[in-house]
Amino acid sequence: NAQADTNIIFRTDNTERLRIDSSGRLLLGTTTEGVANASKFTIADAVHCGMTIRSGTSNDGQIAFSDGTSGDDEYRGQILYRHSSNHMHFVTNAVERVRIDSSGHMGLGVTPNTNWPSNDDFKALQIGTGACVFGRGSGDDDRAGLAANYYATGSGNAYLANGHANLIY
Repeated sequence: NAQADTNIIFRTDNTERLRIDSSGRLLLGTTTEGVANASKFTIADAVHCGMTIRSGTSNDGQIAFSDGTSGDDEYRGQILYRHSSNHMHFVTNAVERVRIDSSGHMGLGVTPNTNWPSNDDFKALQIGTGACVFGRGSGDDDRAGLAANYYATGSGNAYLANGHANLIY
């Protein structure tokens, strides 16, 4: 006795809200799957649309990309928000590659130095431990710069690591 493929449909107020179609795809707010290579879960709305991941104040919220069931293969790629320090990081090949700290400073291949000014006026992109690009929107000095092995603390200058430093304003 063969059974026909069917959908499981959830409705409220006679309006379809959620569907698991006969191919096992989860469709929220739509009856049409998403792009072919990313269609297992589709969220849709005619207005602003999104998804919220809520986790504890000392925990992480994350989206993980896996190509296996153990070890590093379980999290080859990740987008992770760490609530305990309010930073976001991006992982490729199971290694953190980019971090945006709670002040908005970005580290490429490195955690941003904790001595960058934390005001909303100053932002830095630190590239490894040897280079950075930084800028600020107001003030009389340090409006923008390129630097090797250098950062500004707000009250002085310092080196990212040992050795020589160069700075171009």
